[in-house]
Amino acid sequence: MDTASLKTPGVYIQEIATFPPSIAEVETAIPAFIGFTELVLPSSVNRIISMVEYVALYGMAENQKDFAASLDAAGNLTIVPGKTSPYIMYYCLQLYFANGGGPAWIASAGAYANAAATGAALASLTGALGLIAKEDEPTLLVFPDAINTLPGVPYYSLLSSALAQCVNLQDRFTIIDVPNTHGDSFKDATEFRNVLNGVEPDTTYGAAYYPFLGTAIPYQVTDTDLQTISV
Repeated sequence: MDTASLKTPGVYIQEIATFPPSIAEVETAIPAFIGFTELVLPSSVNRIISMVEYVALYGMAENQKDFAASLDAAGNLTIVPGKTSPYIMYYCLQLYFANGGGPAWIASAGAYANAAATGAALASLTGALGLIAKEDEPTLLVFPDAINTLPGVPYYSLLSSALAQCVNLQDRFTIIDVPNTHGDSFKDATEFRNVLNGVEPDTTYGAAYYPFLGTAIPYQVTDTDLQTISV
């Protein structure tokens, strides 16, 4: 206590803290979802905190095509999936927020139609990855659409770039999907490990999850997408 600041006689009490200062609660796992979107903004990298905000900025999922609906004599309706869209980032975000996810970053690699037309998915995803490198907050890199849009070598090239970014910045981690090539978990895992180690020797900042999980989230389908209805 600074005695010079005491102006009047009396008893003064100075409390001395014996406990360390409290640590403020902060987010430690903030994902960056990198994939294709319905809408593309001039600035394609944004921080969101809800699914409502994602839809306002980036739009909805791509409608599923060629679905068939059949109604039997007992009145049972059956929906048969047709050509499912390879772009699943919208559904992944639904699951993320439904399971209590907090803030997330979105890096759009371009619109659905443009990605399919140009076939330049690798360049688009790599470009979006580069934009995320400029942000300090993300700690996880996630590529929901890469497994469906990049076959073989291009897919591993993207993973190599992501892992290299993690190694360079030392503040993030890559979550990786394992290609379901053989339908055998041991063969798929072995091939994935061998190929990835061949293109990216430092895999310290990455983790792979396999096999895929099933969910109850329905595909986005409009009435006009139901091609056949039989009774």
